[in-house]
Amino acid sequence: MKRVTVTKKPEVKTEIKKEESDGEEVVYETKEDAKNAFKQLLRDKGVGSTASWEQAMKLISTDKRYNAIPKLNEKKQAFNAYKTQKAKEEKEDERQAAKEAKEALYEYLITQPHMNSNLLYRKANDFFETHKEWSVVPDRDRKDVYEDAVFFLSKKEKKEETELRAKQKEELAILFEDVKDIVYKNVLA
Repeated sequence: MKRVTVTKKPEVKTEIKKEESDGEEVVYETKEDAKNAFKQLLRDKGVGSTASWEQAMKLISTDKRYNAIPKLNEKKQAFNAYKTQKAKEEKEDERQAAKEAKEALYEYLITQPHMNSNLLYRKANDFFETHKEWSVVPDRDRKDVYEDAVFFLSKKEKKEETELRAKQKEELAILFEDVKDIVYKNVLA
């Protein structure tokens, strides 16, 4: 029986070279630095998350940073990692933009003088359909925002009504105190 000995190779720092447009040679100390330079090239050229390798090649192959990674399969791996990361970023940007649009619509609705808790959604839709804040938000989200605004306005209206009523009671009590001729036997007509 033969005895096989496996020895671990010592880690060697890989240096990957690339030539810049100014003629200076840049050395990437690690493969990770080279991958980052390649991904930055993709970012700088505006390669989207839905781009194919062929489409990306048309944009990046003439740039000197294209040679940051020497092997084609490593370039494709870095490209796929970039696409995955870019898709996540784009999705997060879309989510954030939708959230901001919904918040803007909510603020817009609660500050509109035409808006109150009795306004029906279809009437609000007819009234606000030409306004930018209304049309930016998708219909299903718009209805949720509308309902939240109506709920807020209804609470606000009830609070204002309660405060008005208390103020009117106070004023009436002051009025009765000022008039000395009114007694419990008087009949008000």
